[in-house]
Amino acid sequence: MTRKITTLIIVGVFLVLVLSLQGCATPVAIDTKVVRVPTVVPCEVVWPEKPRAYVDEVEETGETMKDALALVRAAIAEIEERIAYEIKLEAALRACAKEIEEK
Repeated sequence: MTRKITTLIIVGVFLVLVLSLQGCATPVAIDTKVVRVPTVVPCEVVWPEKPRAYVDEVEETGETMKDALALVRAAIAEIEERIAYEIKLEAALRACAKEIEEK
């Protein structure tokens, strides 16, 4: 008889625990917020190749006029190459800035 009473007490305590913990199983209300944080975005643009230094490639012949003319031509070619390089760099930079602005 005591064994039945002990079993009933254990079952009763178990039921009370289960029923009291059932309130903990209710879903919790989740409050979501959108937070915009700036992040670093890698630029996916192909960068132009650096131009050569044509003035350094001019060979001296020993004749002053020919050497000066060759240096002037090399300097002009180098300046034109650098201007084209700057235009390409600026276009690549603008493409990166445009990607960032769109996001």
